[in-house]
Amino acid sequence: MHIVLEDDNININEISDRYIVLDLDKFDVAGEIKQSYCILDASAIPLGEMPEIQHWTKNHNKIIENYHKRNWEFVTEMCDHIRNRWGGELVTFYDDIKERAEGYSKRTDLGEEWTGVIKRF
Repeated sequence: MHIVLEDDNININEISDRYIVLDLDKFDVAGEIKQSYCILDASAIPLGEMPEIQHWTKNHNKIIENYHKRNWEFVTEMCDHIRNRWGGELVTFYDDIKERAEGYSKRTDLGEEWTGVIKRF
């Protein structure tokens, strides 16, 4: 697995023709929002999971969508459900986003300004 940050030099559409590309977190880099992507080589995925790639991609995207909607319960449950897919390549990502969701679910001070974007300077 490789992780790349959105960049003018990278054409994600070209990469997605040859690899599995999944959205990860968004980062605020000096005031500019950049999307990060997971690039998976299909050879890292067990053959038995191949017919389910579209299903797991849809579920992965639902995790990202619900994270930004603050649907913490959905995120934590789906992370448990999907964490060992993708040949185990995204286990740490799912563990991390689940931990964040569990932490945010206990907070009452997020406010409207919370967007889910991770600030990096």
